[in-house]
Amino acid sequence: MKTRYKILIVIAGTVTLYIAIPGLMLVCLSFTDDCFIIGQLMTNTRLVVPGGIILEEGDGIGQWTGTVQGIEEPSLDSVLGHNVSFIFFVLVVPSLVIAGLVIRDRKKN
Repeated sequence: MKTRYKILIVIAGTVTLYIAIPGLMLVCLSFTDDCFIIGQLMTNTRLVVPGGIILEEGDGIGQWTGTVQGIEEPSLDSVLGHNVSFIFFVLVVPSLVIAGLVIRDRKKN
């Protein structure tokens, strides 16, 4: 099989897994309450956008009006820190598999 088809299979498998996990979670929850492994997959393969931190200003947090003033924007470190598992499972693992396939196929030729 050509290397490009193997790469396409890895990418298609990753996308299929990413799309299928919420459905698997619903099926699992309909049969049992113990869906720990699927729950971990669901948690580790979803992108997380951290919210801003509300800083106390003026009369304190109880007087906050809901405006942008007083909200700290999440830094790049915070965004990356919350998404380490997403980056690993959805980007790094498939990239390593693809790199391994390319190297193995080049050694055969």
